[in-house]
Amino acid sequence: MCPNKKMKLPFTSEGFLTVFENYNQAVFPMQVVLYLLAALVVYLSARKEAWTDNVISGILTFFWLGMGIANHLVFSQQSIRRPIFLKHFLFCKVVSCCFY
Repeated sequence: MCPNKKMKLPFTSEGFLTVFENYNQAVFPMQVVLYLLAALVVYLSARKEAWTDNVISGILTFFWLGMGIANHLVFSQQSIRRPIFLKHFLFCKVVSCCFY
């Protein structure tokens, strides 16, 4: 590690926090549903039934794709690398769905 060198980020800290602020304001009514789905995932992970794995995978896929689409298409307008990140994000999800 080089303690005297700082990493150069492609965005400012204010721009980074603005992305989170815009996202939180845009999904405000849906936050309750998202928290309920997350609680359902935790609850279902404790149950040992055959169908629970499929439901958990479906909910996590919904979260993953929703975050990929929302963050990379709507909320990260200041990043010039946005198309690369979006393609990688969606590719990883498609690959993980195919091999699960």
